[in-house]
Amino acid sequence: MASSNPRLADDYSPKGRKVGFIRLADALGGATTDYADILVVDGVPSGAYGRDSGASMLAIRKDAADADSVLYQTADGGTTWSAASGAAALADPGDAAAIPVTRSASIAITTAAAETNTLAIPTFVGQVLHLICDVYAVGDRVVTVAAKVNQTGNNTLTFGAAGDFISLLAVQEAGTLRWQVAANDGVGVSTV
Repeated sequence: MASSNPRLADDYSPKGRKVGFIRLADALGGATTDYADILVVDGVPSGAYGRDSGASMLAIRKDAADADSVLYQTADGGTTWSAASGAAALADPGDAAAIPVTRSASIAITTAAAETNTLAIPTFVGQVLHLICDVYAVGDRVVTVAAKVNQTGNNTLTFGAAGDFISLLAVQEAGTLRWQVAANDGVGVSTV
């Protein structure tokens, strides 16, 4: 917001409920041209918010027309993410790099030789990571995951052809986050 003097423009909070909505406006009187919506929601936010969660959370929206402007935080303060953390595209990190786990993402891999990546444990339950070998030039891309990705205990993903695809979902097992294979088409899954 441009001004350092925001005011409460509207209060849509139902009294006595855990769901609320207020709007902070940048204008003192007159038309509201810049604002931030602050919502407290229990369960799944609706409409433009589009974040799927069973937890109570705080959602702060800068622009009603732009879902990417939403920032969410769980009620316990433990997880913060943006609306853009749906499985939006991220650039291929390239050889010998860590695959980012700060948000959900889709990554199109291009191989240039025999290459490797590492993948840390996910950031939050429900996080999604889609990896696809978009261009297979020369050599496999081998991704070593920090924990098992299936019940067998496999933790290595090998992309050996264009079109190899894997979808990973963040789950919690025995109190620890890990990736779980949700879908796989052509990716070799093994143990190091």
